[in-house]
Amino acid sequence: MFRKMYDSLSMPVHVELLVQDESVCLKTWVRVTEDVYNMTYEGKVDENDSSYWDKNDQTPSRSLLINHNTPYMELPGDAVGVYHTKLPAGRFAGGTKARGEDFIPNIPSEIRASYETKLAGTYWQCNSYSWIDPTDPSIMGGEQSDAACWSVGIGSRQLPDVKVDPSEKAYEFQFMHNYPAFPSINALALSKVTKGHPLRESRRYGAPASLFVYQPFTDTNFTDCSITLKYNRGSGFSTNVDGWVNGVDHKEMFNMSGTGYNYLGHLKEALPSFEVVSGGGSIDADGYDTVNFKMTDVDGVTINHATSVYLENSGGYLPKSRVDITDGTGSFKVGALGMDSGDTFKVKIGFRNYTGLADVEYTVA
Repeated sequence: MFRKMYDSLSMPVHVELLVQDESVCLKTWVRVTEDVYNMTYEGKVDENDSSYWDKNDQTPSRSLLINHNTPYMELPGDAVGVYHTKLPAGRFAGGTKARGEDFIPNIPSEIRASYETKLAGTYWQCNSYSWIDPTDPSIMGGEQSDAACWSVGIGSRQLPDVKVDPSEKAYEFQFMHNYPAFPSINALALSKVTKGHPLRESRRYGAPASLFVYQPFTDTNFTDCSITLKYNRGSGFSTNVDGWVNGVDHKEMFNMSGTGYNYLGHLKEALPSFEVVSGGGSIDADGYDTVNFKMTDVDGVTINHATSVYLENSGGYLPKSRVDITDGTGSFKVGALGMDSGDTFKVKIGFRNYTGLADVEYTVA
């Protein structure tokens, strides 16, 4: 398991990452002025004051409610008026405020010293959050499967710099919706459908991508998952988990060799792979062969975990396209039905969304 951090996020937000066994929450904080930090809420709109809304041709009725004042290093409260208590993503209006000094104790020790000066005398306001929550009933089996790469992007939504007269009981919103965290996705599930690169799929849903959580099996706790996090080098990030290492130096990021800055490499390092023990090679026309394989980690050690693999073939015949793994090993039969001498084909072994991890190649005798 690894936790790699990169100071390469272009959005000027302080990222707050809270990892629980069964869920992950990413929150964003935007920098505000001292005047906004000290602003009282006496003039904030009262949604129950119908006189204000009627005057402005608006309505106070809302069926979806979230707590806009989630404290620093705490998880957002339950949402009300939606099918699931964890709203996939939320944007705060008038969120909790903090001083830059408040972030220091929860910044990873490996980079903490450099932020004691950078964050001194700064002011921040929480403006959004996003959940990775597989218990969400909208996440179906095709997305919630073994070998998942959960991703959260942080976009940019700049609102007009409009100030409202406090006597109108309105709050100035110009800082509230900048750089929101977008709903999480399983980048591998989308990649399977679109045939695009997993990172490209992450970018479709709020660019740039900030967080990648690699979940090898659906029953793996998120506290045991490998993580890649991109944060803004000027703003830093807070978290409730330790064990972070610098993935790459900021200057090395522009090295065209791509050393270290390789998300596909992280997938291979964090998720299981497969090794063919026997099978492949020559096969008789209309004959059968048995393939034996094992599931391994990045070091080649057998992973003793029950799961299912998915098979794809470019020719021949597979009696089964899905095979169960027991004690880290599995087997399947493949036939060369209807094929002629000299024909070649292959069988690919992988997960539902993370495919083609091992090839079994055949030549018809």
